[in-house]
Amino acid sequence: MIQSVDRALRILELFVSDNKLSLTEISHRMELSKSTVFGLLETLKSRRYLDRDAMSGKYTLGAVLLKLGGLYKGRLDFRRIAYPIMLRLCEITNQVLQLAVLSGIEVVYLEKVENPNQRILQMVLPVGSTMPAHCTATGKMLLSSLKDFEIETLYHGYELKAYSSNTITDIDVLKNELKKVREQAYAIDKFESNEHVVGVAMPIYDFEGVMVAALSLGGVKGIYPEDNMDQMIELLRDATNEISSGLGFRIA
Repeated sequence: MIQSVDRALRILELFVSDNKLSLTEISHRMELSKSTVFGLLETLKSRRYLDRDAMSGKYTLGAVLLKLGGLYKGRLDFRRIAYPIMLRLCEITNQVLQLAVLSGIEVVYLEKVENPNQRILQMVLPVGSTMPAHCTATGKMLLSSLKDFEIETLYHGYELKAYSSNTITDIDVLKNELKKVREQAYAIDKFESNEHVVGVAMPIYDFEGVMVAALSLGGVKGIYPEDNMDQMIELLRDATNEISSGLGFRIA
């Protein structure tokens, strides 16, 4: 644990119960000297995580945290909008629906829906779990929103690890795959993250036309209707368009 980072985060957490706090109050609660606390406060202030009231001299939460809070709220909003649509699609297809966002070289699963009577995917990860982006349908869909040089920068120093015999492990092959994803507007995981898992993912856009998430429709070999992939794609497209529309995106 990095002590200075831990202390800075603890300071921010003090504002959960108080809107304004003075240097003395923060120093007392942190059980640290004023000089130590002052340095942390000024660093947070310089990065706009905190503001300092000119009249009272007390500190308040800054604009950056308001922005981050807005982003978090936005993510909660599209989870709320997506969930009933995911439920409906699960009932139609009996497949697993997973909603994910990109975080570095991984995807984070924000929501999932599966048929409780079928449990076709024992390996479905719980909400909050992560998976490598390069070998998942949602991950490749989200990576496709980046330019090639951004992909190279993102993966600089990282190995594209193999999770099955079908996993892409070469950065140039990945870039070619993402070009294909951009052209067809969907991504397929054909036994790339797991020898038995197949699925398709499509993008979700916000009101500014920014790809903010991806929704996948997946299953296991022998149960997922690979021979009817076109229908799965059309059903998923209708679902993602409906979610994007709910976020204010105008479908062309």
